[in-house]
Amino acid sequence: MASLKLKRAVNILLKDFIGLYEDESILIISDDKRQELGLTLLDSAKKVCEEVFYLELKAKEIYTYEPPDVIKESMKAVDVVVNASGMNFFDTRALREVSALGVRVGLIPKIDEEAISRCLGIDHEKITNSSEKLKRVLEKGSLIRIETRSGTDLTIPIKDRDVISTTGVLTTIGDTGFIPSGKVFLAPEHAKINGILNIDGSVEGIGLIKTPYKLEIVNSEVVNVIGDGADAKAFNKILSKATDDARLIGEFGIGTNYKATLTGEYYEDEISTGTSYISLGRNIHIGGRIDVPFRLGCVFNRPNIFVDDDLILHNGKLIVD
Repeated sequence: MASLKLKRAVNILLKDFIGLYEDESILIISDDKRQELGLTLLDSAKKVCEEVFYLELKAKEIYTYEPPDVIKESMKAVDVVVNASGMNFFDTRALREVSALGVRVGLIPKIDEEAISRCLGIDHEKITNSSEKLKRVLEKGSLIRIETRSGTDLTIPIKDRDVISTTGVLTTIGDTGFIPSGKVFLAPEHAKINGILNIDGSVEGIGLIKTPYKLEIVNSEVVNVIGDGADAKAFNKILSKATDDARLIGEFGIGTNYKATLTGEYYEDEISTGTSYISLGRNIHIGGRIDVPFRLGCVFNRPNIFVDDDLILHNGKLIVD
């Protein structure tokens, strides 16, 4: 039996973030580990529209990169898709094809019920406004410089790069993205990031960082991990299995969801205000050149971020007009 909190969150998701209409059709995708969420979405959608479809998968630890054909073709047959399964197809060809047909696709990340409820309980106009302000600043910029008291000193060239703002509001034909969301991000200029980055927030696949460590970065490649704590060792273990291109920084972003907090659940950490992140690996889907089936996100806390010498984040707080 779904909790009242989850039911309310799902109603907010369909009404305010998806904007589901009674004359639309919707496909809910779930798996047996997230069945309660999937069935709650199903029940809520039935109260809005008549054409509601439900697909449930057997949960897997590792999914193939592209969704199976039965899911891909089913998505093409409806107006709206909400994916509540553990299968993440955000940066896939299938999602681009479905979006091009005008289908709106919302992806619910692997965060718990409490986080879903909290991160959806926001003023979505507020988060949209702050995200768009930040996006405009980055679009005009040529160089980002990041500094922290803990030793970060990193430069990221961004001239003429596409800047993406995701707020979780997917009410326009063809919109795709995560719900909840809240971040502004881009693929930096290829192989031109240099400096030192202190990792003290969280890392995808590791969780909250208890023993911070530093990454030495030369021409966007992580060439050295400075630190001998357990978290540095765990990071090195992940990196040891990566190909050369997977060691390159492919993405930079800033969180804008003021209800998200650092919890160790990486997706929520990435969108939380007061933090920023870089990710190693794949960025072909956001305008970059790196095309590998690997992504490793790293969150860092309370940065000072400059764009062309203008301070836009002070100790993690957004100060753009």
